[in-house]
Amino acid sequence: MALGSGCSKPESTPSLSSTNSSRRISAETLAQVAALEAREQRVAATVWSKELLAQESGRTFESLWNSLNAARNQLHALASFPVGEVVLGQWTLPRALPHGIELRELDGATVALSAEAWRARVEEATAPGGDSRRPSFATAGLTPTRLTSHAKANSSSRPT
Repeated sequence: MALGSGCSKPESTPSLSSTNSSRRISAETLAQVAALEAREQRVAATVWSKELLAQESGRTFESLWNSLNAARNQLHALASFPVGEVVLGQWTLPRALPHGIELRELDGATVALSAEAWRARVEEATAPGGDSRRPSFATAGLTPTRLTSHAKANSSSRPT
């Protein structure tokens, strides 16, 4: 688990109470190591909390992106990705940019869809007459408060 630029901590630490046949760890050393680990946990919970949350949330988006890239039917993969809720933004009318590029921006309004409503919305796009063009994805409005509540709610349903 990365804690910052260039710094990392192993996922698990060996048991401090284990003994080596040739040497025992002193109680003082055990206390120092325990104090250091407690300090690292406090720092992780305060200083690094937003970074750790961003990493966890990033893994969700990476998993989604990888499943979309590997899928023959991206809309089916999108509909079947486990989510608790999808919040869609409302887009402004397109603004023409050079080279035939159209820019659409979020206008601030949102629509929250349950997992079932999200699947139905994606399946509508694949129905005859639906918009089944290659999907384009963007994220906006990811706030720590929203990420925390969604990460906690969805951590058990995330694919492995």
